[in-house]
Amino acid sequence: MIVPHADDAGFVAHDDGFQYLFPGRTDDERARTATLQAFAQQMGAPAAPQLPVPRPAKVTVTRTSEGVGVSWRGAAPAVSYTIQRREDGGDFETVAEDVTDTEVSDGKPLWTDTSAKARSGDDLEYRVRGVAEDGEQSTPSPGVAVNDSPTAAS
Repeated sequence: MIVPHADDAGFVAHDDGFQYLFPGRTDDERARTATLQAFAQQMGAPAAPQLPVPRPAKVTVTRTSEGVGVSWRGAAPAVSYTIQRREDGGDFETVAEDVTDTEVSDGKPLWTDTSAKARSGDDLEYRVRGVAEDGEQSTPSPGVAVNDSPTAAS
């Protein structure tokens, strides 16, 4: 069974032991994907198309006691994500790379900015970019300003 991304963050939970998260969560799983694709081609199937990485959707940004939590709905075939931040309408700067969306814990954000800047209470905006296995990045999500209301993840 191919498991889709959840609406809020991570993947739809399906724990019967027969799940597949395309294109794979780890290097090992991505290597298995490549093996399956190569075998399919040997059997006469056409080559798998190179899929562009769509931008992540439903980005949410919330101030927490640890800093600023960022979550998003993933975008297959992204294998990781880059988080960017800007302050006071300046340029976006990369603050995290190689972030994954495979582990979601009780509604907590997929990634938390714990920097002094995030804890300062300044006006900040975040956006997320998907990264394909070949390193190609998606267009960025729209920037989302920090919501000052605390959440259960705080």
